[in-house]
Amino acid sequence: MATPTIDLTLLGFLLPIFTFLLVFALGYALILKTNILGEKPNKVIALVVALSLGALATFAGRAHTILELAIPWMALLLVVGIIIFSFYGFLGVEEKRVWNMIGRPVVVLLVATIFIISIIMTYDDILGSAGEGETKTVIEGGEAIDVVSDGGSGNKFADSAVAALVHPRVFGAIILLIIAAATAKLLADKIKTGE
Repeated sequence: MATPTIDLTLLGFLLPIFTFLLVFALGYALILKTNILGEKPNKVIALVVALSLGALATFAGRAHTILELAIPWMALLLVVGIIIFSFYGFLGVEEKRVWNMIGRPVVVLLVATIFIISIIMTYDDILGSAGEGETKTVIEGGEAIDVVSDGGSGNKFADSAVAALVHPRVFGAIILLIIAAATAKLLADKIKTGE
């Protein structure tokens, strides 16, 4: 039986375009929304700054790798947020009340954590210390040969920490803790107000 497959190699060629568009759109929106360039920023200047940010992100060495690592996690964060809002909506809690329970600092902290982990994973060869080489015994042609690695495998602590954070069980436990904390806050508020 034939299994249909999708060839996604074209997306690899389009990744710089997606990176440019994402950084450009986010940069333009943030410039206009946060008033970084003044109270009423000139939209042409905001457009030029956003275009420059997009070009820098596209042509800068590893910036697209950071986005390549962070975007799937951001999508997962969005899906988890939809699930949490749907869960509480099913229980009859208003969206505004759920947002007040979770709060903006939690979302900002999660997004910042995703980008920090992406940066650490991208620049691990620079940030990690090159340790001493390890010796492995490899059997080749019936002979045992000792092979010494160059120690350039990166920072083992960072690799272990990232692997632990993104493990499905740990990630599931974090989601359950967030839901449990939000539920406890909801119940405490309900008891306090006497509803």
